[in-house]
Amino acid sequence: MRAFRALLIVALAAGGLTLLLSGGASAASTPKLCTALATAGADLANSNPVKNGDFDSSALKRNAAQLRKAAKSAPAKVKSAMRKMADVYDDVSGEKTSASALAEFGKQASKYLNAFGTFSSYVTKNCTGS
Repeated sequence: MRAFRALLIVALAAGGLTLLLSGGASAASTPKLCTALATAGADLANSNPVKNGDFDSSALKRNAAQLRKAAKSAPAKVKSAMRKMADVYDDVSGEKTSASALAEFGKQASKYLNAFGTFSSYVTKNCTGS
């Protein structure tokens, strides 16, 4: 049961990106980052770190790569946040089991959540039409 909860937490962290990106924005004045995120959105949505009940580190590696690629278009503060999120994904993806992935994510949860807050505030304000 612990392993399932661990995988669920990591999946929710990855899935949080998908929820933010699903709204998208289509206005001509859309910041370049929003366009990059919309392009990456499908890859992020299909990148679940839980595959057949097992931990799939390749999904987190793909998320990290997509975040770094999209971050190139971001303002400095958001770029830094996206890189921190990608670093966490990379660190967790280096684990071999769901239990060790959970432990690693737990160690870095504060770092991830702070970065995600910065990122999500920007996306909500600039990319979702809110």
